[in-house]
Amino acid sequence: MIARAASGMETIADLADETAGDIRIILAAPTINGPVLAGVSVPNPKGKDVMGRKTDPLRRGFRPGRVPRGLLADRFLSSSGPLTRFDVVRIDHDWIHGRGRDTRQAILKTTSVVVLGCGSIGSAVAVNLAKSGIGTLTLVDDETLTWPNTSRHSLGAASVGFNKATALAKDLQTNYPHLQIIGHDISVDGALRAPSDFLGSCSLVISLTADWGMDQALAVWRRSKGERPKLIYGWTEAHACAGHAVFTGDTSCIECGYDPTGVPQFALTEWPAEQGLQEPACGAAFQPYGGVEVASTVTLICGLVLDSILKGNGSPTHRFWAGPKPLLVASGGRWSRHWEAHPEFRDFGSLVVEQPWPPHARCASCGGCR
Repeated sequence: MIARAASGMETIADLADETAGDIRIILAAPTINGPVLAGVSVPNPKGKDVMGRKTDPLRRGFRPGRVPRGLLADRFLSSSGPLTRFDVVRIDHDWIHGRGRDTRQAILKTTSVVVLGCGSIGSAVAVNLAKSGIGTLTLVDDETLTWPNTSRHSLGAASVGFNKATALAKDLQTNYPHLQIIGHDISVDGALRAPSDFLGSCSLVISLTADWGMDQALAVWRRSKGERPKLIYGWTEAHACAGHAVFTGDTSCIECGYDPTGVPQFALTEWPAEQGLQEPACGAAFQPYGGVEVASTVTLICGLVLDSILKGNGSPTHRFWAGPKPLLVASGGRWSRHWEAHPEFRDFGSLVVEQPWPPHARCASCGGCR
């Protein structure tokens, strides 16, 4: 039995009744490193006398239910039974995310984020944001997890055959019960049309679908909402040899950095040959890279997400990661002429660069940087 009261004796009085078992009390004391907690168990004095007869000092001299509240507390504390200690384990948000010392949690635990696309990138981003302490996560994807997905997805064999968003939400909610995590088995278009408008009411939307049509639709939708909520887009280039994260801020859109056909105006890699292999029989194309290759892009996106939430900077920002050159060469690619002409270019790769978004100043959709 646990209760809270203004003083120690009031706490005992609140907990003590004639049928109570042992009373467990948590004691707290402030220190320069935060509160220290200790648990003490106070035994109920009832027992047996030397003749083996049941005794109940709590009720002595009173009819059942008539013992004064204060006297019950006194009799509990005057018990001759030994006090025992027990461990106090904190499972609150602030303790789990930073042992009570991470001042960022005051903002993060009140933030709501929607992740559109729960594939290899989106699932890992969702896991990292949950670990970071984002209070409310909403996951959106209408695809089912398959066996080949498991090599670079955050979910494994136990979730094969289930929807990616709802299965991931269930897994994360189990592991982080102090957070609110919801999964929706719907497309991005379905999320944009959802009657509940959970997109419009969140703090930040992250688009990780790698679908140019859906990214455009999201940009149009946001303009219709008065430039709220904030948007971040993330994607990888072929074979995960480079990655991008874009925060569109308050003055631009994702279309600022693309041509009308959805081709990015700035890419780090070029691929002389057709990219991707074909699966036997069905002919579906795939690129054989794994979770290690996408990890740097995931970190890139999550870092920009936290910065956009915590720093409150509305400036459009583009962060990109150039992977190691040996990976690029082994995959059959080369650095693009745009990247080679960039002032931050390093031929060996393996670096992160930040620059304003978009690379070009004008955009037919939103007017560019106004």
